[in-house]
Amino acid sequence: MHLEQYEPQASWRSSIWMFVAGTAVGAVAALMMAPASGRESREYIRRQGRRMADDVGARADRVATAVNAQADKVASAMKWGQEQASSAINAGVDQAKAAFNAAKSFRDSETTSAPMSSSPGATSARPTPTRSTTSLS
Repeated sequence: MHLEQYEPQASWRSSIWMFVAGTAVGAVAALMMAPASGRESREYIRRQGRRMADDVGARADRVATAVNAQADKVASAMKWGQEQASSAINAGVDQAKAAFNAAKSFRDSETTSAPMSSSPGATSARPTPTRSTTSLS
């Protein structure tokens, strides 16, 4: 028979029945070949289950401890970064205030040293900024 001529004729119901029958045969074979009685087998399975649960619990505790240690390190690094950023911002603010105060005192000193004229067409003592005529291209 060639593969091109093969057409599956089994329905999904028969597949399920085959699975159930195979499971039943396997269970009967396991019970007949078991090296211990049912009570001893159940006790063995119970002990192994507890041992595995204890193992999983111990591993979970170790993982939790490691995660907490990493979280503490991250929190410490974040706090250090926040302190560094805060001090840098404060230094920048202090420099900006100093520059502002210097410019203000310069302006005030220019204003007080300039002669006051009462004529309406008088010009201010401050120089007028000029634009550069150079091309950027």
